[in-house]
Amino acid sequence: MEILRRVTEQYREIGMVIIDPILEHIRANKEQDTREAYAPLRVLIAERGIALVQIVHTNKRSADTLGSVGDKVGGVKALVGLPRFVYSVHKTEDGLHHICRIKQNVGRNASGSMDFRIQEQNKQPVIQWVGIGTATAQDALVVKKTADYTARLLALLQDGDNDSDTIRGTLVDAEGFSLDQARRAVSNLKHAGKIEVLKVAGGKTVWRKLDGQRAGCTLTEVDAHRQLDY
Repeated sequence: MEILRRVTEQYREIGMVIIDPILEHIRANKEQDTREAYAPLRVLIAERGIALVQIVHTNKRSADTLGSVGDKVGGVKALVGLPRFVYSVHKTEDGLHHICRIKQNVGRNASGSMDFRIQEQNKQPVIQWVGIGTATAQDALVVKKTADYTARLLALLQDGDNDSDTIRGTLVDAEGFSLDQARRAVSNLKHAGKIEVLKVAGGKTVWRKLDGQRAGCTLTEVDAHRQLDY
């Protein structure tokens, strides 16, 4: 604290302090002790008009043992409770990074994830912003891979057509996959000609596993195939 106080006093142009990781600099492991340890730091940044960004690594707890996404943050709950903004950053199999909102007390809430890639230019890492995505902080809790989702989806379709909501409920709610993984897996399977997505009566969507002979069927032909199957 004293070093930080002297440096920010000497260099008034400093507008941001990043502490990475914050848990290596706070010697408290209880909720109230952490808040008390934070008090002089919060006073200092308020006096200097400085933004504080702290990096916290996630813990090893699995999704089924967590009450909320914030519980995935390592350390005590004060690390989520004290800041005005809390974002998670996670990477998916396609090399895309996602910045997702966990908590935001000020300003208009972000409507989606902020997606980016890290590319190399002149032997230096450069961030390439992709835009707004559909990932959520909840996805960061999921350790299962899209390939696993693809295999499970095909297995559920092995015995015939199935309502997409039913399958999503089984894989997302019961088995812990993410909606982002579901969208990618379905899209990949459609492009590969392995499943077909059909609209049926009542506005529902049905997923069908293709055997290589039914791709491109009209709804009438699909109904005819269904009658033959049963």
